[in-house]
Amino acid sequence: MALQSQAGRPGYSRQHMVSRRKSRKGPWVVVLLLAVAVIGGYMFFYPGNTPTTGSNPGNTPEGGDTGTAVAAADPADRAEARTPASNNRQQRELPRSTSSRTTDIPDMGNDDAELSREQRDQYEQGMQLIEDGKVVEGRAMLSELLFRAPGSLPRHEAQAIRDRLTHLNQTLVFSNTFVDHDPIAVRHTVQRGELLSTHIGPAFNTPYQFIMRINGITDATRVPAGATLKCIRGPIHARITKHEYRMDLYVEDPDGLRIYLCSYPVGLGEFDSTPAGLWRIRPRSKVVNPDWPNPRTGEYYDRDDPNIPIGEYWMGLEGMDDNTREAEKYGIHGTNDPDSIGQQESMGCVRMRDQHIEEVFYMLSSGDSYVEIVP
Repeated sequence: MALQSQAGRPGYSRQHMVSRRKSRKGPWVVVLLLAVAVIGGYMFFYPGNTPTTGSNPGNTPEGGDTGTAVAAADPADRAEARTPASNNRQQRELPRSTSSRTTDIPDMGNDDAELSREQRDQYEQGMQLIEDGKVVEGRAMLSELLFRAPGSLPRHEAQAIRDRLTHLNQTLVFSNTFVDHDPIAVRHTVQRGELLSTHIGPAFNTPYQFIMRINGITDATRVPAGATLKCIRGPIHARITKHEYRMDLYVEDPDGLRIYLCSYPVGLGEFDSTPAGLWRIRPRSKVVNPDWPNPRTGEYYDRDDPNIPIGEYWMGLEGMDDNTREAEKYGIHGTNDPDSIGQQESMGCVRMRDQHIEEVFYMLSSGDSYVEIVP
């Protein structure tokens, strides 16, 4: 709807004072004046010069709850108001693919660890399976080795596994390519009346924007019946290793085996203030364009402020074990200080770079995705 200031003014006529004396100007003058008037009117009323003001809901990414988030009072509580966010902070287009940023993560692995004979055999066998084209089996074997004993693998081998699987998953997970016998990817034929947001996304326990992304869909309302979609069996979970400032994303296959997807660098709380333990994404806590009052200084940042310290995406964390159950006001969010990634500079929350938090926001599910934070 056009704002009142944008609406055209009602037409009206004005009386112009004209000399009664007969004009002596020739017809060419009249033609010239008419031409000037036409050109001037065109330039004045040309749509490209019309100012655009107000919100533009069409540019708001679908899915994430737009609303108010106040970290000092827990964004999860304020998000339920569902206040529409204006769009002065221009929303980026939803990325169509997700890529790991493992190369950006500080190299802080375990230099002292050594592969046992069993681990060495599994490592070499997994890599060989991938080389032989048995990519699903190789990924499962290397994922099991990576998650079995966090921190027990030597730095070089652990990073080699992540790099190999990250490259592999660009096809197996983050594209619409199907690979036979993949237990975490499903072919889904869209039925008449099915919608991505209310039927297909919930059926696979993943945000429907993630399904859009891997299938190259740009409009969630224009997926025809009979179309074949690649869907990943969710929910997607995260494990954050504090001393490496790294977030690993994974899903569980039908047998409960963790299958590695990709990794991102993170920033954590100053003075080691990010609590280790088990969390989940708090239900109804995902907010696009949150506002935020600094709990220490009381300074308030409007949701449209480009300098807001928590960025454009917020996901609240809810503690799920004895070490985190009483913890409040923690979340995963963006930052206006990308240099703080890989450092302990937040008030306890998990920080991510703008591009990364946007990708993760549309992969984790409210209420169902778990976040394990380990030392």
